[in-house]
Amino acid sequence: MSEISISLIQGLCYILLILVAIRHSWRKGEGEGSRYMLKYLRQHKYKNSNGMEVPYFDDTGFGEFMKHVRIEQAIKERLNEK
Repeated sequence: MSEISISLIQGLCYILLILVAIRHSWRKGEGEGSRYMLKYLRQHKYKNSNGMEVPYFDDTGFGEFMKHVRIEQAIKERLNEK
């Protein structure tokens, strides 16, 4: 192989490595940022119109909702299998 083709392959590998590292870092940052925001919204409170302190994000009932969604998804999957 000539020196030019080796340099070209090496350059492409470096660019590919940088792109993979950027994508990995971005995805990891998205997850960490989302978890930080949810934690912040659950911990910090504001006063509503009744003067009560209420969390910005109250996930009361979220577990029940997700259970319902999973049951609906399982039903759809079983119907699609038939």
